[in-house]
Amino acid sequence: DCANNGNCLRASAFIGLLPFVEQQAAYDVIRAGGYGAPPYGPPANTLWYGWEIQIPGFLCPSDDRGTPSPVPNPTLGGASSFGEVNYAFSHGDTISANGQSTSNRGMFAYSNSVRISEIKDGLSNTIAMSERLRTSYSSGGSQSQSVKLGAATTSFITGTYPQASPGQCLTVANGPNYATPSTTSGLFGTMWSDGTVRRCGFTTVLPPNAPSCVSADNTGSTNGSGIISPTSNHPAGVNGLMADGSVRFVNESINTGNLGLSEVSSGPSPYGVWGAMGTKSGGEAAGLGG
Repeated sequence: DCANNGNCLRASAFIGLLPFVEQQAAYDVIRAGGYGAPPYGPPANTLWYGWEIQIPGFLCPSDDRGTPSPVPNPTLGGASSFGEVNYAFSHGDTISANGQSTSNRGMFAYSNSVRISEIKDGLSNTIAMSERLRTSYSSGGSQSQSVKLGAATTSFITGTYPQASPGQCLTVANGPNYATPSTTSGLFGTMWSDGTVRRCGFTTVLPPNAPSCVSADNTGSTNGSGIISPTSNHPAGVNGLMADGSVRFVNESINTGNLGLSEVSSGPSPYGVWGAMGTKSGGEAAGLGG
């Protein structure tokens, strides 16, 4: 709602985390607004000095994209690019309309928050964050692309893909690359301010380092349905931050259950141990080893 909310409800959870990662000064800049923007800033995908700040701790050293240029001064136009990020918030095993769903089964959802009491599967069993390699290119802008970067726009099952049979997303890969890179686009990590799932989220459906797929109505960053797999340059997997603050390495061979089944809105995840790690109240805690 851009009429009543300056950042159009696109602000990411990273903004609220700033004071807790020794970035109180950056948080104060954003909270104050300014240069034509209300407190807490304009739409999170609008170039503005608060969104241009590069937080060093938001970048993974193993990502070979490099380090963006920092904002030289906190003034409008002080930089020409957004601050970037390698870390992502879990939307769980929700696929359908997860870009704007207020009821994702994971820890994070559009315009919503989660209380500890709602994490019924236990804090140590529920993943909150992981990582993903940064990339930025428009649809059809790549002729050769790793499945770790970007997402394929496709619709094997018109109107229902990919939530009806997420395993079909695996067929967009040809070895380590996308089979048809002209159908892909890359958005992840290039705007840490933007809370949309394709900018700073991931799903627990396909395993780490698997392809990502979005429905035909999700060529942008806010609408449609999608499977966004966490990725990294670490050998054989990604790091995951659990809701209790502990960090686990999630192997790309993790059990993903039956990827031929449709997503569910309640109860245990059909997508094995990985899907269960993503749900906050799916009732699968006993199968996760405590």
